[in-house]
Amino acid sequence: MVGVVCHEHVGSVREWALDEQNFAGSIADLVSMAMQACDRQQAEEVRSQLAAIVESSDDAIISKTLDGMIVSWNSSAERIYGYTAEEVKHRHGSMLVPPDRLNEEPQILQRIRQGERIENYETVRVRKDGRQIDVSLTISPVKDAAGNIIGSSKIARDITQRKQAEEELAKRERYLAALVEVQRRLLTSEAPRNYYTKVLEPLGQAAGASRVYVFENHQDAAGRLLMSQRAEWCNQDIQAEIDNSNLQNLAYDDFFPRWIQALAQGEIIAGKVAEFPESERMILMPQGILSILVLPLMVNGEFFGLIGFDNCIEAYTWKPLEVNLLAVAAAAISLNHERKQAEEARRESQQMLQLVMDNIPQFIYWKDRNSVYLGCNRNFVQLAGVGNPENIVGKTDYDLPWRKEEANFFHERDRQVMETNTPKYHVVETLIRADGQHSLLGTNKVPLHDSEGNVVGLLGTFADITERKQADEKIKASLKEKEVLLKEIHHRVKNNLQIISSLLKLQSGYIKDKHTLEMFKDSQSRIRSMALIHEKLYQSQDLSKVDFAEYITNLAANLFRSYELDPTAINSSLNVESIFLEIDVAVPCGLIINELVSNSLKYAFPDRRKGEIRIHLHSDNQHEIKLIVGDNGIGLPKDFDFQKTGTLGLQLVNNLVEQLEGTIEVNGHSGTEFRIKFAI
Repeated sequence: MVGVVCHEHVGSVREWALDEQNFAGSIADLVSMAMQACDRQQAEEVRSQLAAIVESSDDAIISKTLDGMIVSWNSSAERIYGYTAEEVKHRHGSMLVPPDRLNEEPQILQRIRQGERIENYETVRVRKDGRQIDVSLTISPVKDAAGNIIGSSKIARDITQRKQAEEELAKRERYLAALVEVQRRLLTSEAPRNYYTKVLEPLGQAAGASRVYVFENHQDAAGRLLMSQRAEWCNQDIQAEIDNSNLQNLAYDDFFPRWIQALAQGEIIAGKVAEFPESERMILMPQGILSILVLPLMVNGEFFGLIGFDNCIEAYTWKPLEVNLLAVAAAAISLNHERKQAEEARRESQQMLQLVMDNIPQFIYWKDRNSVYLGCNRNFVQLAGVGNPENIVGKTDYDLPWRKEEANFFHERDRQVMETNTPKYHVVETLIRADGQHSLLGTNKVPLHDSEGNVVGLLGTFADITERKQADEKIKASLKEKEVLLKEIHHRVKNNLQIISSLLKLQSGYIKDKHTLEMFKDSQSRIRSMALIHEKLYQSQDLSKVDFAEYITNLAANLFRSYELDPTAINSSLNVESIFLEIDVAVPCGLIINELVSNSLKYAFPDRRKGEIRIHLHSDNQHEIKLIVGDNGIGLPKDFDFQKTGTLGLQLVNNLVEQLEGTIEVNGHSGTEFRIKFAI
């Protein structure tokens, strides 16, 4: 083993299909051929073909020695890593590896030396500008003519975008779960101040904050608006500031004049502390805060206080989605404080809570210990068809327009959650709505507790995921088709087959033996028949099926031209029904036609005898194909047994018919006719 070829791709992630893996293998084979070629002209042609493939690829392709030294570097590698080929050639591949992953390269090279092929290996690499990217690698050994491993090829795809999308999805799920937990803790907390501490923890963990806190507003004797810290949650290794006397009785006018103007209007304060006014930095920077997000707490329409999120690790910028979700949490805290602040305003507080619930896009409800509804949001009202939220109180699932088996299922799930005191998240349930429509629901159920920790009911939230599921199924179906039969794959497969055919033609120029030359021509013909399949798929609007009538017409024409026969001597008779075949049927069927027509052209009409070759293809029904290939030539010998023939062509035909799970019959009188049937 003397080298490595590395191939990387930038774009959306997907599993590597077999054709792509074969493509990688063909690159490795061409590298080996280039290394081994004795004839200078032939080696140059191989290298030229390899260079064209490498440079036309969207993926980074790198070759290395077994010592890890970079040998070649294509243009896509330059784009992905930022280095030119001159900058990396003859340098060790570890220059692309982060310091914490330096042990990967020797481990990979050791596996290659043992002849192992490594597929879809996900790791991290470093660009010239120092930025790390996620890649998925496929690595293959490169062998010489004697079968010795002389190098390896590595094909990698940049999956940074996929990783980022996964992180964003996980972050969204984390926030939603935190909101559910915040709602649960708010509903089960009785102490006016204690609930602050309970809700800050899940919010801080979801937001990845260093510190989360609540300040309440109050006035001094002169009527100036002050703020004082009431509760705090700190992440690990972050210094607590709850006992910091400088954070008590802070006058907005002295230190945060712009805060009161914005927060009182329901706006947020966010940004890097280093860019804040000096009066604000005096308070914030001694706490080690690099960036901050502050949301107002509004109680009964008045600016009551604030909830803040600090980042002491990096100057992080909270995204709009995060701000919106945290704003929902802030609104929930405010509403709960209203309820705790004055029992005489209980009805007003409940109305405010109802308003928040109604503006949350999910369906929300809560029940007592016996699964009797205590309340719900307006989305749930519309689903249940009960008119308004008040009408749900006192009802059970058996009183709502669910089917009995649905009500039994919901009731059993409620019992499991409350008896085990264990939340259930992301449960998919089926429901028939009040209007008769079927819906798929993504449900969360968490137990509710009183101040002593006893389960007193449950909180349920769910979203109608019917459209999302339908969209997911459509996307999956589309991806499945496109991942298997992408136009680019067919284009590349066709090109690779043409390269192989060209190599065979080039090699045949050095062959003097007529029998061996004939074998090479037969192999070229078979490869062209397969390449034609991929060419038709590449040109087709339906990536999964081939117009086989058009394919047979082109294949027959190609065969007649390849044998350089007098077109007036031998005619072709095509009677082909318009049938579309999938690739796993089209390829063997095309090879069968290629072999049988080639045999007729070679043997059926000796001494320039005139005649006709016919090809018929019909569908007897929707599930069975009937193929007839025949001629009116000299026919077959009387004792000829086509199933025991020693010729490669007819052996191939028999094997292909068996692959199609079909049957074959031969009539050797008055010419030769093959009748083949197979199911589709």
